[in-house]
Amino acid sequence: MRTRRPMVLCRLIFAVAVAYAAMVPAAAASDDVGITRQWLSSAAKDVGVFESVTAFPFTYRERVIRDRRAFSKWAACFRKDQKLLIGEITAGTAVQKSSPSDLGSPEVRAMVKTLSGDGRWVYAFMNGAGITFELSFRVTGHGDEAKVNAVILREEVERG
Repeated sequence: MRTRRPMVLCRLIFAVAVAYAAMVPAAAASDDVGITRQWLSSAAKDVGVFESVTAFPFTYRERVIRDRRAFSKWAACFRKDQKLLIGEITAGTAVQKSSPSDLGSPEVRAMVKTLSGDGRWVYAFMNGAGITFELSFRVTGHGDEAKVNAVILREEVERG
């Protein structure tokens, strides 16, 4: 009489391997969203952390910031220029990850295509008081090594 144990064991190993493979991209996507939220919250609160979660060269819209020294100057300007965004972050407005079917406006998608470099794009939005912020982040690295190396920001004022 033949035993079915080897076949059952093979199926079990295969099922575990498939489940693990499915979890790895989900974990990476979760890490990517987490690092983008950390990047934004540190922009409002802690320049040291803001710098530490940024990879260089860093691109903001179409401007390239090559190193930490240039980044600290850029960060001061960013905080000053983006007072509404910083205010919303400080007030605790949640950043929402966009669904895969809504990967940014046509303008943002066009800008993403012009930026060269490696990484995974995370698209998000934040609804503030009368304004919607559309944010696109390119993340490099994984786990503790994940950092943001490009950001595209678009604001849309609600008309009512």
